[in-house]
Amino acid sequence: MHLETPDQYRWKLTQDGSYSSKSAYAAFSKGSIKFSSWRRIWKTWASPRCKFFIWLVFHNRVWTANRLARRNLPHPEACPLCDQEGETINHLLVGCVFARQVWSLILQQLGLLQLPPQPTTTCFSRWWKRTTAAISKETRKGLNSLIILVAWEIWKHRNTYVFDNKKSSIFVLGGCL
Repeated sequence: MHLETPDQYRWKLTQDGSYSSKSAYAAFSKGSIKFSSWRRIWKTWASPRCKFFIWLVFHNRVWTANRLARRNLPHPEACPLCDQEGETINHLLVGCVFARQVWSLILQQLGLLQLPPQPTTTCFSRWWKRTTAAISKETRKGLNSLIILVAWEIWKHRNTYVFDNKKSSIFVLGGCL
């Protein structure tokens, strides 16, 4: 017996059998690691370059001294900005005395005196999460954008010090912001 029914395409990954890019993306990402902080990074007004830098920060992929040391590459023995501890991205952005001064200066101008990282702060992403939780939802996008931009400026300032042998100065960086 010969059936005269035409062939049909059926997408196995949806209930109704129709293809969508959303279902293909879901299938492609199945089993991948969730990144819960994506909105804090990608839904801001910061430039794509700054957002990508913060994405690298969250994934510990920034070329600080600790990462260079793991690959037996030349690296500074201590943080170039404070010369007090080994350089990690968390130290550079929230643990360093220099960085804490920058955050205090910026957040003080916004009347957010209670939000700068404290000497006991050791993790940039946890500090950022607590900081945004402490303010109203309406101002979060602006604060998230500001945090990304300040972190980017701290990183650029560090690079100017390391690669161009320029002096580290809170006032030079403060002038940029």
